[in-house]
Amino acid sequence: MYYDQHGNRIATQAANGSWQKSYYDLSGQKLMDVNGVGGKTHYYHDARGDMVGRINTLGQGEMFSYNENGQLLTRAKLNLDKNYAEVYAKYAYDQAGQRYSEEWVGETGYTQWTPLRCGGQGSGDSG
Repeated sequence: MYYDQHGNRIATQAANGSWQKSYYDLSGQKLMDVNGVGGKTHYYHDARGDMVGRINTLGQGEMFSYNENGQLLTRAKLNLDKNYAEVYAKYAYDQAGQRYSEEWVGETGYTQWTPLRCGGQGSGDSG
């Protein structure tokens, strides 16, 4: 693995000799990955620096939304060829900023609740 002067991983060589390379802007935000066969994934960030989307050369990717505290609220599958974005994961936080719910919707949907015990630790599943 190779890193730039800011600690960002910029290249990895696989056992077969192919390279995966990553590109960043001056603030350290990842802009793009290029895999060993030339496929590209582009990354998009908002003004606060949160990654709001990524998309590959096949038009497939993800979109992300955040609350005012920069905490992840939703993840959506994105397919530009089919012109759709489908939310598949939703997250909720308590007043202390701890995630207490993770809900995956769709065909494999489930809900995971994290009941808080003393010290803010705990977990639970349902679905």
